[in-house]
Amino acid sequence: MLFQLRQEVPANTQEDNPLRVEMPISEGTVKSVLIRWRWGSGNLCGCRILYAGFQIWPLSLGAWFVSNVQDVSFEENMAIAGVPHVFQIEAYNQDDTFPHTLEVAISIVREHLPAKLEELLVFLETGENVT
Repeated sequence: MLFQLRQEVPANTQEDNPLRVEMPISEGTVKSVLIRWRWGSGNLCGCRILYAGFQIWPLSLGAWFVSNVQDVSFEENMAIAGVPHVFQIEAYNQDDTFPHTLEVAISIVREHLPAKLEELLVFLETGENVT
């Protein structure tokens, strides 16, 4: 499953008071993360990703992925086993004139089907009620 977020970050959004948005996700294992700032943001913007209130990317506490012409892309193997099913994205934009757009894409592989969906599939195949 690919979860995506596209968020405009207003001009003059400072690092000490970043924009905070939630990115709904599902249970499973995070396999890859992509962070992209649309053209023109220079080194004026940054973002970081939190889960359950703790900074997870970049891993160094207080660090940011700073915007430039290169996308930030990396492999991961982080299990999301329970609630919350949401990442918090924090972003800043020190450009004093223009807003800039942040794009985040996160690939999550589901390890198994939810029990109720599995029961439904068995019922559809066999006509037998599992419960």
